Amino acid sequence: MASLLRVGLALTLCLGAAILGGTPANAQTVVPTPFFSGLNRPEALAFDAAGNLYVAARVTSPSPIWRIFKITKGGVSSTVATPANNPQGLAFDAAGNLYFGDGDYISRVSPGGTVSTFSDGTTTSTGYFGVSDLVFGSGGSLYVADLQFAPADPTGNTRLLRKVAPDGTTVTDVAGFPQPSDVARDSAGNIYVSDVIDSTIRKVTPTGTVSLFADLSAYGQPLGLGLAIDSSDTVYAVVNGAGILKITQVGGITTLVAAADAPYAVKLAFNAEGDLYISNGILGTITRVIGAGPPAAVTAVPTLSEWALILFGLMLASGAALFIHRRRRTV
Repeated sequence: MASLLRVGLALTLCLGAAILGGTPANAQTVVPTPFFSGLNRPEALAFDAAGNLYVAARVTSPSPIWRIFKITKGGVSSTVATPANNPQGLAFDAAGNLYFGDGDYISRVSPGGTVSTFSDGTTTSTGYFGVSDLVFGSGGSLYVADLQFAPADPTGNTRLLRKVAPDGTTVTDVAGFPQPSDVARDSAGNIYVSDVIDSTIRKVTPTGTVSLFADLSAYGQPLGLGLAIDSSDTVYAVVNGAGILKITQVGGITTLVAAADAPYAVKLAFNAEGDLYISNGILGTITRVIGAGPPAAVTAVPTLSEWALILFGLMLASGAALFIHRRRRTV
């Protein structure tokens, strides 16, 4: 009967762990595999809540123009928006609206496809000079890497990281940088900013404190530092001449993808499964590294059959425990 008790407990624990997320994380790989091709200079990437990939790319016929495409998991593409300028940065808010930098203003695309201006130069003291990337903070504000000159900054930090309130009209300057390229957010709400002038990544806390996160100057001279952060807060960066680097929160730096395997990588984005997607500008392709990071945490809901198995295991365990208890009282 004691063995029956152990069987019941083991059955319950194993089923619960499997259903509620106790499976191992995906293994890492350093081999990018094809996902989508036929694009012209794809750049900014972002995933919506359903796992569809959005990418900004050029269309050369009948005339050169930029578009934002939606690519389903099955590889079916459709046009979402036709920006007036080269769209820099793609980011979704909690309601499913898509935001992108469109030259010197920020546009928004509703889930129904309506395009409108979210924030423009009239909402700032100096106007946007050139939006290079966007990311939402934990409080719903939009952080913008802007190539606008910071006024009267003697430190050489001449460009701005800006914070735009959800109403789109209240804009504050968070910090200055030599030339911010990409931005990404971790689970604690910290914003990471890559800088193409000094090849660094800096961390900005929700209260605005700036610190050096990684100095990548020894790895090459980047044309751009595309950034992405996985669900464990590990940071990934594109560095020209070095490939795609993986940087842990304790400062460990390793090469995830060699430069020869991603010579024209531009931007990065993770899906919920922990797969890293890479836009390869000149090649016109999107590639991916399956299982580069752990999957995002998901609270699973057991099915009726799984609940039945869990309850059966609990009944076995409790019945065995009751039998043992009664037998001890009669001895």
